[in-house]
Amino acid sequence: MLAVRAFNRQQPGAIRSVLGPGLCTAIGGMPAERSARQMAAAYSVCVLGQEIVPMTLGQAVSEHHRLLA
Repeated sequence: MLAVRAFNRQQPGAIRSVLGPGLCTAIGGMPAERSARQMAAAYSVCVLGQEIVPMTLGQAVSEHHRLLA
C-alpha cells in the first residue's frame, strides 16, 4: 500500500484499486475472518499511522486475543 501511494504521487490516479488476497488463508489455513482482522490492523498502523499503544498489560493481551479470534 505504501508503494502504491508513492507510485500515485508520481503518476496521480494511475492505480485506483488494489486486490489484497487473504494472507495465510490458503497454505497457512488461517480463517478468512482472522486474516481480515489482522490485515485491517496492519493497514491502520502501517498506512494510516494509527498506532495501537496499549496503556496496560491487560489492554495488550485483549488486543492480542482480538487479532487471534
